[in-house]
Amino acid sequence: MWGYLQAKQVALKRNRVDLYHFGYMIRSKSARKLGTTTAQQIKDITDEIRAFLVKEHRDILSESFMNKEKRAAVETIIKNFLLSNQVVIADVPSDQLLNMVCDDIVGFGIIESLKEDKDVTDIYINGTKEIIYEKIGEGECTFPYRFETEEEVKALAYKMVNSTSESLNTAKPYVDCVFPYIRINIALDELGGLGTTITIRKNADHLRASEERMLSTNQASREMLDFLAAAVKAKMNILVAGATGTGKSEFMKYLASHIPKGKKKERTLVVEDNPELYLHRIFPEHHFVPMQCRASEVEENAIDFDRLLTNALRQGPKRLIVGESRGKEALKMLNFFQTGHP
Repeated sequence: MWGYLQAKQVALKRNRVDLYHFGYMIRSKSARKLGTTTAQQIKDITDEIRAFLVKEHRDILSESFMNKEKRAAVETIIKNFLLSNQVVIADVPSDQLLNMVCDDIVGFGIIESLKEDKDVTDIYINGTKEIIYEKIGEGECTFPYRFETEEEVKALAYKMVNSTSESLNTAKPYVDCVFPYIRINIALDELGGLGTTITIRKNADHLRASEERMLSTNQASREMLDFLAAAVKAKMNILVAGATGTGKSEFMKYLASHIPKGKKKERTLVVEDNPELYLHRIFPEHHFVPMQCRASEVEENAIDFDRLLTNALRQGPKRLIVGESRGKEALKMLNFFQTGHP
């Protein structure tokens, strides 16, 4: 197993850190309840298994983050490793040990439980200072655990980046990473001085803003919802605006649910900067066609809202839905409202 100094030398040469050369440990919630000796045993086992995976199963390991099939395969390899080597830790059930090791190596480590909680919409890692999350019905909450060192935070950051085609280094100390139903922004310490900060936005694979929930929480009245449903069916142009985290995307999903479906379904193109709505998956009985912009440092390879609009109009849409727009893209979005499509 390479030492930290060797890993640092590699990072300087490549200007990008290879996660698997780090002998770090992000202690899980369960591990923190254990004694120091037990926690150290788990760390040693995790490091040994990570080294084994890097040596014998590097390809599948590098593809396992945010890939359920590849992660399941890695979990099987880890389980067999624990069994064949008769790894046992007192007071730690075998299934718990397996989960802790897997979460550390191929998962989100200490925040795995937040990532899996469907009611958690956003996770904010503020270096080693704190972890904040937003949960439906509870608002902003402070997670009772945090990363102990900057190396642990960076290890998670590079695990995320190395699973994409993006890069993160001193020349480019910030990055956006997009995974199915998850959007991540990472900023290194150079930008703020607080340490590496990671913002995770989770997009639901189901309708969160249901009619029942909005009525029960007094977010909307029956009259308001009936009017909005009628506006959608009447093909009126609707603009959804609001501050960050107020539920704009979720409300757009609710509005989209009123577009005719089944035999009367209407071809609707969903244009987004980054995929967040996933209407074609949430409402398979509708005719939703997703399209998204593509960023590129090479101008001719980039696809912005203007280019996407030109192509979208050639797809024969009956309706157009535009996702979240930021910066100059918001002005370009106004072009969509002048096409004559609802």
